[in-house]
Amino acid sequence: VAIEALCAPSSTHTNQTICICLEAFTELISSPWSQAKIAYNHSTCVEYVNVLHRTVLTRSNAQIHIHALKCLLLLQACRGKMGEGSDDRLEPGNSFLFANLELVMCVLLRRFPEISPTDHPKTPISSYASTGEPLSVIKELIKLSIDVIVGLVSLPTDQFYVEVPEAAFLLLTGLFSACAVNPSDEEKEEKIKTSDFVLHGTPSMGHKFFSVVPHVSQGLCSVIKNMEIKDSNDRRWLTCITTTLVTLLQTLDQGSEQAHLESYVSTLTVLICSAPPQASNVQIVYDKVSALFSKMLESDMTSKLTSLRAFKTLIMSCDPVIKIRYIRSVSPAFFEIFFAYQKKSPAREDDLTVLKEILSIQRFLLSSCLPDTHIHMIRLIVPVLISVLGSAAHAECLAEITYLTQTYPVEVRNMFTSQPHLKQQLETAIRSSAAKAQAQTTPARLSNSNPISTAPKIALKMDFSNFK
Repeated sequence: VAIEALCAPSSTHTNQTICICLEAFTELISSPWSQAKIAYNHSTCVEYVNVLHRTVLTRSNAQIHIHALKCLLLLQACRGKMGEGSDDRLEPGNSFLFANLELVMCVLLRRFPEISPTDHPKTPISSYASTGEPLSVIKELIKLSIDVIVGLVSLPTDQFYVEVPEAAFLLLTGLFSACAVNPSDEEKEEKIKTSDFVLHGTPSMGHKFFSVVPHVSQGLCSVIKNMEIKDSNDRRWLTCITTTLVTLLQTLDQGSEQAHLESYVSTLTVLICSAPPQASNVQIVYDKVSALFSKMLESDMTSKLTSLRAFKTLIMSCDPVIKIRYIRSVSPAFFEIFFAYQKKSPAREDDLTVLKEILSIQRFLLSSCLPDTHIHMIRLIVPVLISVLGSAAHAECLAEITYLTQTYPVEVRNMFTSQPHLKQQLETAIRSSAAKAQAQTTPARLSNSNPISTAPKIALKMDFSNFK
Protein backbone atom coordinates (compact mmCIF):
# COMPACT_ATOMS: atom_id res chain seq x y z
CA VAL A 1 0.00 0.00 0.00
CA ALA A 2 2.81 2.41 0.88
CA ILE A 3 4.64 1.75 -2.39
CA GLU A 4 1.39 2.05 -4.35
CA ALA A 5 0.75 5.45 -2.78
CA LEU A 6 4.27 6.55 -3.68
CA CYS A 7 3.91 5.23 -7.24
CA ALA A 8 0.74 7.27 -7.82
CA PRO A 9 1.39 10.53 -5.97
CA SER A 10 -1.16 13.31 -5.92
CA SER A 11 -0.72 17.02 -5.43
CA THR A 12 -3.14 16.73 -2.52
CA HIS A 13 -0.76 14.47 -0.62
CA THR A 14 0.99 16.44 2.08
CA ASN A 15 4.66 16.03 3.00
CA GLN A 16 3.54 14.34 6.19
CA THR A 17 1.61 11.74 4.19
CA ILE A 18 4.67 10.97 2.07
CA CYS A 19 6.82 10.66 5.20
CA ILE A 20 4.32 8.20 6.72
CA CYS A 21 4.43 6.06 3.56
CA LEU A 22 8.24 6.05 3.63
CA GLU A 23 8.28 5.17 7.34
CA ALA A 24 5.91 2.27 6.70
CA PHE A 25 8.13 1.00 3.86
CA THR A 26 11.19 1.33 6.13
CA GLU A 27 9.54 -0.81 8.80
CA LEU A 28 8.58 -3.40 6.20
CA ILE A 29 12.09 -3.90 4.81
CA SER A 30 13.64 -3.84 8.29
CA SER A 31 12.40 -7.34 9.09
CA PRO A 32 14.72 -10.30 8.35
CA TRP A 33 11.97 -12.10 6.39
CA SER A 34 11.48 -9.14 4.03
CA GLN A 35 15.21 -8.65 3.57
CA ALA A 36 15.65 -12.31 2.66
CA LYS A 37 12.93 -12.03 0.00
CA ILE A 38 14.26 -8.76 -1.41
CA ALA A 39 17.98 -9.64 -1.44
CA TYR A 40 17.88 -12.00 -4.44
CA ASN A 41 15.21 -10.14 -6.42
CA HIS A 42 17.26 -7.71 -8.47
CA SER A 43 14.42 -6.18 -10.47
CA THR A 44 12.34 -5.53 -7.34
CA CYS A 45 15.24 -3.71 -5.65
CA VAL A 46 15.79 -1.57 -8.73
CA GLU A 47 12.09 -0.66 -8.91
CA TYR A 48 11.99 0.26 -5.22
CA VAL A 49 14.93 2.64 -5.71
CA ASN A 50 13.29 4.14 -8.80
CA VAL A 51 10.15 4.84 -6.77
CA LEU A 52 12.26 6.54 -4.09
CA HIS A 53 14.02 8.55 -6.80
CA ARG A 54 10.74 9.81 -8.27
CA THR A 55 9.57 10.77 -4.80
CA VAL A 56 12.74 12.75 -4.11
CA LEU A 57 12.59 14.36 -7.55
CA THR A 58 9.05 15.68 -7.04
CA ARG A 59 9.39 16.69 -3.38
CA SER A 60 11.90 19.18 -2.00
CA ASN A 61 11.23 18.60 1.69
CA ALA A 62 14.40 17.54 3.54
CA GLN A 63 12.53 15.16 5.89
CA ILE A 64 11.21 13.24 2.87
CA HIS A 65 14.75 13.02 1.50
CA ILE A 66 16.03 11.76 4.86
CA HIS A 67 13.41 8.98 4.96
CA ALA A 68 14.21 8.04 1.35
CA LEU A 69 17.93 7.77 2.12
CA LYS A 70 17.23 5.60 5.17
CA CYS A 71 15.16 3.28 2.95
CA LEU A 72 18.02 3.22 0.46
CA LEU A 73 20.53 2.20 3.15
CA LEU A 74 18.27 -0.71 4.12
CA LEU A 75 17.99 -1.81 0.48
CA GLN A 76 21.78 -1.70 0.20
CA ALA A 77 22.00 -3.88 3.32
CA CYS A 78 19.64 -6.36 1.66
CA ARG A 79 21.81 -6.57 -1.45
CA GLY A 80 24.96 -6.81 0.66
CA LYS A 81 23.62 -9.91 2.43
CA MET A 82 23.92 -11.89 -0.78
CA GLY A 83 27.59 -12.44 0.12
CA GLU A 84 28.59 -12.80 -3.52
CA GLY A 85 28.90 -10.68 -6.62
CA SER A 86 25.75 -9.60 -8.45
CA ASP A 87 25.45 -9.26 -12.21
CA ASP A 88 24.77 -5.50 -12.24
CA ARG A 89 25.64 -4.16 -15.69
CA LEU A 90 25.28 -0.48 -14.75
CA GLU A 91 22.47 0.08 -17.28
CA PRO A 92 19.96 2.89 -16.66
CA GLY A 93 16.61 1.47 -15.59
CA ASN A 94 18.01 -2.03 -14.90
CA SER A 95 20.92 -1.32 -12.56
CA PHE A 96 20.70 -1.13 -8.78
CA LEU A 97 24.02 0.76 -8.66
CA PHE A 98 22.91 3.29 -11.26
CA ALA A 99 19.58 3.87 -9.50
CA ASN A 100 21.41 4.52 -6.22
CA LEU A 101 23.69 7.06 -7.87
CA GLU A 102 20.72 8.83 -9.45
CA LEU A 103 18.91 9.19 -6.14
CA VAL A 104 21.82 10.40 -4.02
CA MET A 105 22.95 12.81 -6.73
CA CYS A 106 19.44 14.25 -6.94
CA VAL A 107 19.41 14.83 -3.17
CA LEU A 108 22.80 16.52 -3.11
CA LEU A 109 22.37 18.66 -6.23
CA ARG A 110 19.25 20.26 -4.78
CA ARG A 111 21.37 21.92 -2.10
CA PHE A 112 24.84 21.86 -3.66
CA PRO A 113 24.40 22.54 -7.39
CA GLU A 114 28.09 23.46 -7.62
CA ILE A 115 29.08 19.79 -7.40
CA SER A 116 27.34 19.00 -10.70
CA PRO A 117 29.76 17.64 -13.35
CA THR A 118 27.82 19.33 -16.17
CA ASP A 119 28.34 22.86 -17.47
CA HIS A 120 24.73 24.05 -17.33
CA PRO A 121 23.90 27.09 -15.14
CA LYS A 122 24.20 25.88 -11.56
CA THR A 123 21.08 27.39 -10.00
CA PRO A 124 19.72 25.48 -7.00
CA ILE A 125 16.36 23.79 -7.51
CA SER A 126 15.63 24.23 -3.81
CA SER A 127 18.47 25.85 -1.92
CA TYR A 128 19.01 25.75 1.80
CA ALA A 129 18.11 29.42 2.12
CA SER A 130 14.79 29.05 0.27
CA THR A 131 13.58 25.97 2.16
CA GLY A 132 14.08 27.55 5.57
CA GLU A 133 14.65 24.12 7.11
CA PRO A 134 16.74 23.74 10.28
CA LEU A 135 20.47 23.50 9.78
CA SER A 136 20.59 20.29 11.83
CA VAL A 137 18.15 18.60 9.41
CA ILE A 138 20.25 19.52 6.38
CA LYS A 139 23.38 18.24 8.12
CA GLU A 140 21.67 14.91 8.86
CA LEU A 141 20.70 14.66 5.20
CA ILE A 142 24.30 15.25 4.14
CA LYS A 143 25.61 12.58 6.51
CA LEU A 144 23.06 10.03 5.26
CA SER A 145 24.03 10.84 1.66
CA ILE A 146 27.67 10.13 2.48
CA ASP A 147 26.72 6.81 4.12
CA VAL A 148 24.79 5.85 0.98
CA ILE A 149 27.77 6.67 -1.26
CA VAL A 150 30.18 4.64 0.89
CA GLY A 151 27.75 1.72 1.07
CA LEU A 152 27.26 1.80 -2.68
CA VAL A 153 30.97 1.44 -3.39
CA SER A 154 31.29 -1.52 -1.02
CA LEU A 155 28.46 -3.54 -2.63
CA PRO A 156 29.71 -6.82 -4.16
CA THR A 157 29.62 -7.03 -7.97
CA ASP A 158 30.93 -9.54 -10.48
CA GLN A 159 32.77 -6.86 -12.40
CA PHE A 160 34.63 -3.73 -11.35
CA TYR A 161 33.01 -0.60 -12.79
CA VAL A 162 35.27 2.42 -12.53
CA GLU A 163 32.22 4.66 -13.01
CA VAL A 164 30.98 3.86 -9.50
CA PRO A 165 34.04 5.00 -7.48
CA GLU A 166 34.52 7.79 -10.02
CA ALA A 167 31.04 9.13 -9.27
CA ALA A 168 31.57 8.57 -5.52
CA PHE A 169 34.79 10.59 -5.53
CA LEU A 170 33.18 13.28 -7.67
CA LEU A 171 30.28 13.71 -5.25
CA LEU A 172 32.40 13.51 -2.09
CA THR A 173 35.12 15.89 -3.26
CA GLY A 174 32.50 18.35 -4.49
CA LEU A 175 30.72 18.08 -1.17
CA PHE A 176 34.02 18.51 0.67
CA SER A 177 34.76 21.75 -1.18
CA ALA A 178 31.21 23.05 -0.79
CA CYS A 179 31.04 22.37 2.96
CA ALA A 180 34.52 23.71 3.64
CA VAL A 181 34.42 26.89 1.57
CA ASN A 182 30.86 28.27 1.40
CA PRO A 183 30.52 31.22 3.83
CA SER A 184 27.54 31.57 6.15
CA ASP A 185 26.48 33.68 9.11
CA GLU A 186 24.79 30.73 10.85
CA GLU A 187 28.09 29.06 11.58
CA LYS A 188 29.47 32.28 13.03
CA GLU A 189 26.50 32.37 15.38
CA GLU A 190 27.45 28.86 16.50
CA LYS A 191 30.86 30.31 17.43
CA ILE A 192 32.97 27.83 15.53
CA LYS A 193 36.57 28.75 16.20
CA THR A 194 38.78 29.60 13.27
CA SER A 195 42.49 29.35 12.71
CA ASP A 196 45.10 31.75 11.42
CA PHE A 197 46.58 28.95 9.31
CA VAL A 198 45.91 29.43 5.60
CA LEU A 199 48.26 28.13 2.95
CA HIS A 200 48.24 31.26 0.81
CA GLY A 201 47.11 33.85 3.34
CA THR A 202 43.36 33.81 2.62
CA PRO A 203 41.47 34.84 5.78
CA SER A 204 39.60 31.99 7.38
CA MET A 205 35.82 32.23 7.77
CA GLY A 206 32.82 30.39 9.19
CA HIS A 207 31.16 27.76 7.00
CA LYS A 208 27.56 26.74 6.61
CA PHE A 209 27.97 22.99 6.96
CA PHE A 210 31.47 22.97 8.38
CA SER A 211 30.78 20.40 11.07
CA VAL A 212 30.11 17.66 8.46
CA VAL A 213 33.56 18.04 6.90
CA PRO A 214 35.10 15.25 9.06
CA HIS A 215 32.27 12.96 7.95
CA VAL A 216 33.04 13.74 4.30
CA SER A 217 36.72 13.07 4.98
CA GLN A 218 35.90 9.72 6.54
CA GLY A 219 33.73 8.90 3.55
CA LEU A 220 36.58 9.55 1.15
CA CYS A 221 38.89 7.34 3.18
CA SER A 222 36.28 4.58 3.40
CA VAL A 223 35.72 4.57 -0.36
CA ILE A 224 39.35 3.89 -1.17
CA LYS A 225 39.88 1.47 1.74
CA ASN A 226 36.79 -0.70 1.21
CA MET A 227 37.15 -1.14 -2.53
CA GLU A 228 38.54 -4.29 -4.11
CA ILE A 229 40.20 -2.89 -7.22
CA LYS A 230 40.76 -5.66 -9.72
CA ASP A 231 42.81 -3.49 -12.08
CA SER A 232 44.84 -0.88 -10.21
CA ASN A 233 46.36 0.27 -13.52
CA ASP A 234 43.02 1.43 -14.93
CA ARG A 235 43.77 4.92 -16.25
CA ARG A 236 40.34 6.33 -15.37
CA TRP A 237 40.65 5.03 -11.83
CA LEU A 238 44.14 6.50 -11.41
CA THR A 239 43.03 9.83 -12.85
CA CYS A 240 40.04 9.80 -10.49
CA ILE A 241 42.27 9.45 -7.40
CA THR A 242 44.73 12.08 -8.63
CA THR A 243 41.88 14.52 -9.28
CA THR A 244 40.52 13.88 -5.79
CA LEU A 245 43.87 14.64 -4.18
CA VAL A 246 44.30 17.84 -6.21
CA THR A 247 40.76 18.98 -5.31
CA LEU A 248 41.41 18.51 -1.60
CA LEU A 249 44.69 20.41 -1.86
CA GLN A 250 43.00 23.25 -3.74
CA THR A 251 40.43 23.47 -0.96
CA LEU A 252 43.28 23.89 1.51
CA ASP A 253 44.72 26.59 -0.75
CA GLN A 254 41.51 28.59 -0.43
CA GLY A 255 41.57 28.52 3.35
CA SER A 256 41.08 26.09 6.22
CA GLU A 257 39.66 26.14 9.70
CA GLN A 258 41.68 25.04 12.71
CA ALA A 259 38.77 22.97 14.01
CA HIS A 260 39.05 20.47 11.14
CA LEU A 261 42.55 21.03 9.81
CA GLU A 262 43.59 17.67 11.25
CA SER A 263 40.70 16.02 9.39
CA TYR A 264 41.83 17.59 6.10
CA VAL A 265 45.43 16.50 6.46
CA SER A 266 44.47 13.05 7.75
CA THR A 267 42.27 12.50 4.69
CA LEU A 268 45.09 13.49 2.36
CA THR A 269 47.52 11.20 4.16
CA VAL A 270 45.21 8.18 4.08
CA LEU A 271 44.44 8.70 0.40
CA ILE A 272 48.13 9.00 -0.52
CA CYS A 273 49.04 5.89 1.50
CA SER A 274 46.11 3.81 0.20
CA ALA A 275 46.16 4.87 -3.44
CA PRO A 276 48.27 3.15 -6.10
CA PRO A 277 51.66 4.88 -6.49
CA GLN A 278 50.83 5.69 -10.12
CA ALA A 279 48.03 7.98 -8.87
CA SER A 280 49.59 9.62 -5.83
CA ASN A 281 53.19 9.96 -7.02
CA VAL A 282 52.51 12.71 -9.56
CA GLN A 283 54.38 16.00 -9.53
CA ILE A 284 51.46 18.33 -8.80
CA VAL A 285 50.36 16.29 -5.76
CA TYR A 286 53.94 15.97 -4.51
CA ASP A 287 54.58 19.72 -4.84
CA LYS A 288 51.37 20.74 -3.10
CA VAL A 289 51.67 18.22 -0.23
CA SER A 290 55.32 19.15 0.39
CA ALA A 291 54.41 22.85 0.44
CA LEU A 292 51.51 22.12 2.80
CA PHE A 293 53.68 20.23 5.30
CA SER A 294 56.45 22.83 5.19
CA LYS A 295 53.97 25.68 5.68
CA MET A 296 52.30 23.95 8.63
CA LEU A 297 55.65 23.27 10.29
CA GLU A 298 56.28 27.03 10.27
CA SER A 299 52.86 27.84 11.75
CA ASP A 300 51.38 27.56 15.26
CA MET A 301 51.91 24.62 17.61
CA THR A 302 48.65 22.87 16.71
CA SER A 303 49.47 22.98 13.01
CA LYS A 304 53.00 21.75 13.71
CA LEU A 305 51.70 18.81 15.70
CA THR A 306 49.12 17.93 13.01
CA SER A 307 51.78 18.11 10.31
CA LEU A 308 54.27 15.98 12.26
CA ARG A 309 51.71 13.24 12.92
CA ALA A 310 50.60 13.20 9.28
CA PHE A 311 54.22 13.18 8.11
CA LYS A 312 54.99 10.22 10.39
CA THR A 313 51.99 8.29 9.05
CA LEU A 314 53.00 9.11 5.48
CA ILE A 315 56.61 7.93 5.73
CA MET A 316 55.66 4.81 7.70
CA SER A 317 52.82 3.62 5.46
CA CYS A 318 53.22 4.80 1.88
CA ASP A 319 55.17 3.33 -1.04
CA PRO A 320 58.99 3.41 -0.51
CA VAL A 321 59.59 5.61 -3.56
CA ILE A 322 57.01 8.15 -2.38
CA LYS A 323 58.38 7.98 1.17
CA ILE A 324 61.88 8.93 0.06
CA ARG A 325 60.57 11.89 -1.95
CA TYR A 326 58.66 13.34 1.00
CA ILE A 327 61.53 12.74 3.44
CA ARG A 328 63.84 14.72 1.18
CA SER A 329 61.41 17.61 0.76
CA VAL A 330 60.02 17.93 4.32
CA SER A 331 63.11 17.01 6.37
CA PRO A 332 64.74 20.49 6.19
CA ALA A 333 61.73 22.15 7.85
CA PHE A 334 61.44 19.21 10.25
CA PHE A 335 65.06 19.42 11.45
CA GLU A 336 64.87 23.21 11.64
CA ILE A 337 62.30 22.87 14.42
CA PHE A 338 64.50 20.32 16.19
CA PHE A 339 67.68 22.42 15.96
CA ALA A 340 65.80 25.45 17.35
CA TYR A 341 65.69 23.66 20.72
CA GLN A 342 69.42 24.33 21.08
CA LYS A 343 68.65 28.04 21.48
CA LYS A 344 65.32 27.75 23.28
CA SER A 345 64.52 24.63 25.29
CA PRO A 346 60.90 23.43 25.37
CA ALA A 347 59.04 24.76 28.38
CA ARG A 348 55.30 24.46 27.68
CA GLU A 349 53.26 21.30 27.45
CA ASP A 350 52.62 21.70 23.71
CA ASP A 351 56.38 22.15 23.14
CA LEU A 352 57.01 18.84 24.88
CA THR A 353 54.35 17.14 22.77
CA VAL A 354 55.96 18.41 19.56
CA LEU A 355 59.39 17.27 20.78
CA LYS A 356 58.07 13.77 21.49
CA GLU A 357 56.65 13.53 17.95
CA ILE A 358 59.99 14.70 16.52
CA LEU A 359 61.91 12.09 18.52
CA SER A 360 59.50 9.39 17.34
CA ILE A 361 60.03 10.38 13.68
CA GLN A 362 63.80 10.47 14.16
CA ARG A 363 63.78 6.93 15.51
CA PHE A 364 61.97 5.75 12.39
CA LEU A 365 64.32 7.66 10.09
CA LEU A 366 67.32 6.14 11.84
CA SER A 367 65.96 2.64 11.52
CA SER A 368 65.18 3.20 7.83
CA CYS A 369 68.46 4.70 6.64
CA LEU A 370 71.56 2.76 5.59
CA PRO A 371 73.95 1.60 8.37
CA ASP A 372 76.81 3.76 7.16
CA THR A 373 74.66 6.89 7.61
CA HIS A 374 73.77 6.18 11.25
CA ILE A 375 76.85 7.99 12.53
CA HIS A 376 75.91 11.17 10.62
CA MET A 377 72.35 11.15 11.98
CA ILE A 378 73.58 10.58 15.55
CA ARG A 379 76.05 13.45 15.26
CA LEU A 380 73.13 15.69 14.36
CA ILE A 381 70.68 14.45 16.99
CA VAL A 382 72.71 13.83 20.19
CA PRO A 383 74.25 17.35 20.57
CA VAL A 384 70.76 18.86 20.50
CA LEU A 385 69.50 16.36 23.08
CA ILE A 386 72.43 17.12 25.39
CA SER A 387 71.84 20.87 25.10
CA VAL A 388 68.19 20.41 26.20
CA LEU A 389 69.14 18.41 29.33
CA GLY A 390 68.27 20.26 32.50
CA SER A 391 65.10 21.79 31.03
CA ALA A 392 61.49 20.65 31.28
CA ALA A 393 62.28 18.02 28.63
CA HIS A 394 65.19 16.54 30.60
CA ALA A 395 63.56 13.14 31.13
CA GLU A 396 62.52 12.75 27.47
CA CYS A 397 65.96 13.72 26.13
CA LEU A 398 67.83 11.52 28.61
CA ALA A 399 65.61 8.56 27.69
CA GLU A 400 66.31 9.19 23.99
CA ILE A 401 70.07 9.36 24.58
CA THR A 402 69.87 6.08 26.51
CA TYR A 403 67.92 4.49 23.65
CA LEU A 404 70.46 5.64 21.06
CA THR A 405 73.35 4.40 23.22
CA GLN A 406 71.78 0.96 23.56
CA THR A 407 70.64 0.67 19.93
CA TYR A 408 73.68 2.17 18.20
CA PRO A 409 76.54 1.69 20.72
CA VAL A 410 79.41 1.78 18.20
CA GLU A 411 78.23 4.99 16.56
CA VAL A 412 77.59 6.77 19.87
CA ARG A 413 80.98 5.68 21.24
CA ASN A 414 82.77 6.94 18.14
CA MET A 415 80.96 10.27 18.40
CA PHE A 416 81.95 10.76 22.06
CA THR A 417 85.53 9.76 21.19
CA SER A 418 85.77 12.36 18.45
CA GLN A 419 83.91 14.99 20.49
CA PRO A 420 84.89 14.53 24.18
CA HIS A 421 83.29 17.83 25.20
CA LEU A 422 79.86 16.34 24.48
CA LYS A 423 80.56 13.52 26.92
CA GLN A 424 81.58 16.07 29.57
CA GLN A 425 78.41 18.10 28.95
CA LEU A 426 76.32 14.97 29.29
CA GLU A 427 77.94 13.92 32.56
CA THR A 428 77.67 17.45 33.98
CA ALA A 429 73.98 17.70 33.07
CA ILE A 430 73.21 14.32 34.64
CA ARG A 431 75.05 15.22 37.87
CA SER A 432 73.35 18.61 38.05
CA SER A 433 69.92 17.05 37.55
CA ALA A 434 70.62 14.40 40.21
CA ALA A 435 71.79 17.08 42.66
CA LYS A 436 68.64 19.13 42.12
CA ALA A 437 66.44 16.10 42.63
CA GLN A 438 68.28 15.21 45.85
CA ALA A 439 68.03 18.79 47.12
CA GLN A 440 64.28 18.75 46.58
CA THR A 441 63.75 15.44 48.39
CA THR A 442 66.06 16.09 51.40
CA PRO A 443 63.91 18.74 53.17
CA ALA A 444 60.88 16.52 52.79
CA ARG A 445 62.65 13.56 54.40
CA LEU A 446 63.87 15.75 57.28
CA SER A 447 60.42 17.13 57.93
CA ASN A 448 58.97 13.61 58.03
CA SER A 449 61.71 12.17 60.28
CA ASN A 450 61.67 15.02 62.89
CA PRO A 451 58.09 16.03 63.45
CA ILE A 452 57.56 19.01 65.82
CA SER A 453 56.57 17.77 69.25
CA THR A 454 53.59 19.44 70.84
CA ALA A 455 52.14 19.07 74.32
CA PRO A 456 49.09 16.87 74.52
CA LYS A 457 45.78 18.61 75.03
CA ILE A 458 42.56 17.37 76.56
CA ALA A 459 39.43 19.14 75.42
CA LEU A 460 36.97 19.63 78.31
CA LYS A 461 33.27 19.67 77.71
CA MET A 462 32.50 21.81 80.82
CA ASP A 463 33.91 25.15 81.96
CA PHE A 464 35.53 24.72 85.41
CA SER A 465 37.05 28.23 85.66
CA ASN A 466 34.54 29.35 88.32
CA PHE A 467 34.49 26.10 90.26
CA LYS A 468 35.13 26.47 94.06
